[in-house]
Amino acid sequence: VSLGLEPAEYDPQTPTRIFKTLLEKHRIPTLDLGPVFAAGLARGEDLYFRLDRHWTVAGHSLAAKQLSAFLAATLDTAAN
Repeated sequence: VSLGLEPAEYDPQTPTRIFKTLLEKHRIPTLDLGPVFAAGLARGEDLYFRLDRHWTVAGHSLAAKQLSAFLAATLDTAAN
């Protein structure tokens, strides 16, 4: 048990949901890369280094593509 949490009861998505709800309440656009990275990992993509869990070149590339599309859509919406 760490920090008083039972591993079986801990949902690692809770912090993401809390922040997303708060940002949406204030109409701040958000980009959650979690699902995109999960899908990439399911396809066998090497997105993280094994020892320290930082993004690899492929991880940075995936994030950049997603961020680029998100910003283009967000800025296009804001301009209209």
